[in-house]
Formats: sequence, structure tokens, C-alpha cells
Amino acid sequence: MIVSWIQNSISPSLKSSVVFVDDAKEIWQDLSDRFSQQNGPRIFQLKKDLASLLQEHDSVSIYYGKLKSLWDELSIYDPFPICTCGILKTLMDRHQRDCVLQFMMGLNESYAPIRDQIMLMVPLPHVTKVFSLIQQQERHSQLTSNVSSTQTMALAVTKPYPSSKYPPKQNPNSKKDRPYCNHCKISSHSMETCFKLGNVVAPVCSTVILLAILLRNVTN
Repeated sequence: MIVSWIQNSISPSLKSSVVFVDDAKEIWQDLSDRFSQQNGPRIFQLKKDLASLLQEHDSVSIYYGKLKSLWDELSIYDPFPICTCGILKTLMDRHQRDCVLQFMMGLNESYAPIRDQIMLMVPLPHVTKVFSLIQQQERHSQLTSNVSSTQTMALAVTKPYPSSKYPPKQNPNSKKDRPYCNHCKISSHSMETCFKLGNVVAPVCSTVILLAILLRNVTN
């Protein structure tokens, strides 16, 4: 019955190679020898990914999540030894320390001040505690940045425009500074240019000139 279950569970291409085997243990061993892989290559790849992982443009939460995923998978392929002595606790403490150091090494340089403060703590906090502290710093920085942006926008709105170096143009229709004749009581000219006072020659209307020319031609 077990043989039938194994044969029905594998793909048809593999089933043909064990169809004539009646022993379940023999089938299982044959498949294990052909398809099982050592943990070494996967452990190497996981540690390589951990060594090259940086926060860069990720948030602290996303960056920590990537690290946590690699740590969890690595613990499956490379588990702690099972023992009843006190060495296991020492190994787990060292593992937590390494996780803290790895997490902080990949952070952006903007977290350098709080990172230095954490490194001075004795004993070094658990990696989850360190993650919480860094995340609080991230939120504080975002809040400060938003406040600064709002203040900058407010200043840009309230800032007066610089005065022009060119004087404003005078409106030609404005009555201010227009010449005024006290003799004629009008503002079309001044007393210095008043022909009624004899200061200038009286202007001749173009219509009068044209009429004089026509009359001269008629008399001739």
C-alpha cells in the first residue's frame, strides 16, 4: 500500500523508473539519493545575501523584514545543536548579538547617532528591541522633515516680493504733475506756455489754414 502511495505521488517521468520496485524503503532511498542536496550551498548563499544586504531606499521595517526572513531560513538549514549543557544559551546569546550588529551595519548613515548610543548599552539589547528603537527614530525624523517642509512652504507664501530697481511708470492720464495755467484756469498748459499772455505764438488750427488756401485760389 505504501509503495502504491509513493508511485502515485511522484511525477509520471519518475514513476517509470520505480514501477517494478516492490519495497517502499528501496524506492524512498533511490529517490533520496538522486534528488537530495547538501545544505552547504544554500547556507553559503544565505550568508552571502546577509552580508550584502543594506537598507538603502527601504524603510526600517522592510529592511528588517528582509533580514528576518534570511535569518529564519538560515536557522532551518543550520540549526543550533541540541544539548542539555549551558553552552546552548551562550550560542544563542552570540547569535542575537550578531543579528544586532548585522542589522545596524546595514542601516543608512542617518542613523549613526542612535546606532552609537545602542552600541554603548551593556548588555546589548535584543534585536527586536533595537529594531523598535531604530523605527522610533525613523518616525521622529519623518515628523521633523514634514514640519520643516510645512514651515518652508509657509515662508515662501508670506515672503514679500523684492522691490523692482526700476521706478514705476507714471500714468499719462493722471492729473498729478500736469501743467496748470492760472490765467486760463485750465490744466492743458502752464502760464509760461500761455499764448494769451503773449509768451508763445498762438497755435493755428489746421482747418483755418485750409480755408485760407481755398479762398486764395478762388480769388485768383
